[in-house]
Amino acid sequence: MSERIARADWHNHLRTYCMREGDLERAVDRARNALGEGGMLGVVNFADARYETLTKQNCSYERQDFENAVYFPQFDLLLVKGEEIATAQGHLLVLGTRSNNLPKHFMSLEDTMKWARDNNGIAIADHPFSWQGLGEHLRNNPEALSQLDGIEVYNSEAEFSFFGRYRGANEKAMEFYCEVAPKFQQLGALASSDGHSFREIGKSWTEMEVPSYKDLRCAEDVVEAMRQGLASTRKLARFSTRSGAFGALAHMLTLAPYAAFHSIKSSLTSRTEI
Repeated sequence: MSERIARADWHNHLRTYCMREGDLERAVDRARNALGEGGMLGVVNFADARYETLTKQNCSYERQDFENAVYFPQFDLLLVKGEEIATAQGHLLVLGTRSNNLPKHFMSLEDTMKWARDNNGIAIADHPFSWQGLGEHLRNNPEALSQLDGIEVYNSEAEFSFFGRYRGANEKAMEFYCEVAPKFQQLGALASSDGHSFREIGKSWTEMEVPSYKDLRCAEDVVEAMRQGLASTRKLARFSTRSGAFGALAHMLTLAPYAAFHSIKSSLTSRTEI
């Protein structure tokens, strides 16, 4: 397979920006403008099916569907599936698994990484020193690093610091990666947006050496291309990083009413049961 350098932003959620007809084309348009030819965009579920909701939409662009990705040859853009999983020790980003196999949340990190391996997924410690990150657990249990494929060394939304909490999370992530990478040489490095809107797609990205997407024939080929790209970051180490602090704040403010509603609902349910 021929290889080239491409930009990858593997960690995006889009939240409600995947439910309206036309959102798939909007995501593709934003990704091709932000990432360019050969770009790779990750759309990540979180205890839901937003990737599936988005990719099932009708689209006027030519497309080639796999069980874990959609290729748009007109723009040479690959949209890949991800799962952010809440483990008992913190969040784990798993990429490339098939859409018919959803993970369980709140299992141990060990069991979740086994699920990732059993399903040919790529396991990455995302925002390791920010909210619900695995950083301290990995520092105290370094043997777990042998089961990971990569570490997210920059997360745009991790630049948001709530009254100083998690300040310097990205600097800590990069320092930790540089500390452990010589011993755990399978680990790649990733910079991601972790955005929840179209405008945040491509805010941060990683340069990777990837094969031509035109040669992809099945879901396994997609994962192999991603693994090759992640492995190349060990020698390339080239990232574009921009803060997503305002996006993180907007995300929190959007979620606040939902959190309050569910808290009140839970309280009322408890009183009724009493």
